[in-house]
Order: sequence, then structure tokens, then C-alpha cells
Amino acid sequence: MERGTTVLGVEISDQKFYTVHSLSAEVGIERPRLTRLLKKHDQIPSDATDIESGKAIFEAAKIVPLIDAFNTSAPICPPPGPV
Repeated sequence: MERGTTVLGVEISDQKFYTVHSLSAEVGIERPRLTRLLKKHDQIPSDATDIESGKAIFEAAKIVPLIDAFNTSAPICPPPGPV
């Protein structure tokens, strides 16, 4: 459920868990790329199928800092010319 949704008269103010799909939408990284990233950082088993990866649930307090660090890291680019 998204933040701001009212359930049984109570408004959801914080998101405590994410699936790969909801995390992808939240951080703006395409799902296949995010799945590879999560596998590389041992958040999803490396041999998990696409279906198994899609069923994974992540605690927001632990996974969001990892994704934020990924988004703010400097890209590795080749040098602009011959070295």
C-alpha cells in the first residue's frame, strides 16, 4: 500500500517493507537492473529466478540506505582519451 492510503480509518504514513517492484518504483531504477544490484549485494540469492526475486520482501530501513548509496556513488567512466 502506498503512503497516504487510509486503511480501517488509519492513514499509512511510512512504508516499512518493499517488494522489488515497489522499490523499483520508489527509487526510479528499472526492475531488472535493481534485481541484479540486489543479487550482487546479497539481498536476493544469486540463483533466484525472476519469480522468486519478485516475491522477495525487503525492510525499508535496511534497503533504502543501500539504494541511496548506489544512486549517489560516482559512475565509473573510461578516461576521455588515450592514457
